[in-house]
Amino acid sequence: MESGLSLAASGLAWVLALVLCRASLHKLTDFYRTVGAALDYGAAPEAWVPRLVRLLGIVEAGCVLALIVPASRPFAGMVAAILFAVYALLMARVLRQGRVQIDCGCGGAPQPISGLSLLRNGVLTGAGVAVALLPVAATGPLGAILGLLCGLTLFASYALLEKFASHLPQIRQVRHDLSRGSMQWNT
Repeated sequence: MESGLSLAASGLAWVLALVLCRASLHKLTDFYRTVGAALDYGAAPEAWVPRLVRLLGIVEAGCVLALIVPASRPFAGMVAAILFAVYALLMARVLRQGRVQIDCGCGGAPQPISGLSLLRNGVLTGAGVAVALLPVAATGPLGAILGLLCGLTLFASYALLEKFASHLPQIRQVRHDLSRGSMQWNT
């Protein structure tokens, strides 16, 4: 039983590491776009935002490394949970203000924040808490490979869902146009 829980923690740790790796790379390689997205949130004084974006990118990169090492996984899981919870709170604040045309700044395809963004961050927060609380046990090379494969599979699913979510505004617009009769199919 404990080895199964440890394997689950390993898979979750890997998916969190991959999500945070992409987020960190986005902050460090597409710095100005990320700063622009962060400024839209209005959560910090404008002069602080570039430094905060760099700091968050570094914290995320450190968390990635700590999630890969089993001994530091519980701490890294809690750090990841805190990061995703803070991001979710910032998104909720902006949504409550009625500002929905803001890019989430999550990396990957641009997508406006929405209830789906909050749900995603809630799930990632829960995954971080699970990694922090689930037992860490030696799983051997086969267990490590299985954990990695599980993480890769979850990350691929995550990436597909995120790509779909990035197209939701266009899908909604097409549905709206079709319902009004302002768009017709060419056959």
